[in-house]
Amino acid sequence: MDTSGQFVVSYLAWADEGRVWRFDTVRGQVEAIRVSEADRLEVMEWGDGEVAMIHGFGSERVEITTHTCVDLARATRRVVLEDGRAVVDHRGGSWGDETSCFALPDDAPASGVLGPVVVVVQGREAEWTRLGWSESYDSLYQSLGGVGYVPESGELVFGVQRSSNLVVTSGDGSRVVRKVPLAGRGGNPDPYVCCHGSEVWAVDFDVVVSVDRVSWETRAACAVPTTSPSGVAQSLGDLWVPGNESVLVVPRTGTGEVFGLSPVGLSRVGVAVVGGRPIQAVVLPSSRVIARDWMSGRLLEGEMVAV
Repeated sequence: MDTSGQFVVSYLAWADEGRVWRFDTVRGQVEAIRVSEADRLEVMEWGDGEVAMIHGFGSERVEITTHTCVDLARATRRVVLEDGRAVVDHRGGSWGDETSCFALPDDAPASGVLGPVVVVVQGREAEWTRLGWSESYDSLYQSLGGVGYVPESGELVFGVQRSSNLVVTSGDGSRVVRKVPLAGRGGNPDPYVCCHGSEVWAVDFDVVVSVDRVSWETRAACAVPTTSPSGVAQSLGDLWVPGNESVLVVPRTGTGEVFGLSPVGLSRVGVAVVGGRPIQAVVLPSSRVIARDWMSGRLLEGEMVAV
């Protein structure tokens, strides 16, 4: 979402088919924007008002770019992974002093190796590392999730699908330092490294967990069980956190609700009824909730009400 709250950006590969979804909250319009001719596309939030994208071009190359939510068609930064090298495109802007990291969960022939890799970018330098430790997981069942940078130690923290652990590695991703247990639910934890505190937040199937990233002990956990209409347990949707980190937003796919949790203690502070089966959701400063349906990708809306 951009800093003004006008544009909400999302990408669901099975629904969007290569075009990035953008909703103009002022005009009430949904757009489908083609940003590249990549065979595989992944979109994630990256800083205030920007998104990062990973573009896979077959076996030739992988590109990592950033874009403002206002102008999605233009890349503001770019890293190219090709011929065994990761190179910052100097025609774009600098990636800044902070470290950015991106997990490539599938085979990445452009890196010159098979298997998951991590790309670490700082300023105008980029390096990639093959994640050999990932071979201990079933590649057909447990692919790599997201990755975050831990500023206190310079380490990286990864999520692994269908796992209840976060994996903390050395700064280049090559060596496992520790595994951090979550709620034992076998979910798909995607770590969010807090900027205004010392927590890492993650969703373990239907439990939101807060972990101290210095001691790596659990600070708090909040169970938000959800079931399908037939009574089958379902995981929560994607965790979303605004730039000021004032609330944790989690869609409850089985009930058509979106919950707001306090960042301290993970108590429930709000709920919005949006209908459908929400998989992604954001909350605007006005408390308006914009969400997307799990299967169809259609727009869902509601209002976050304090509880």
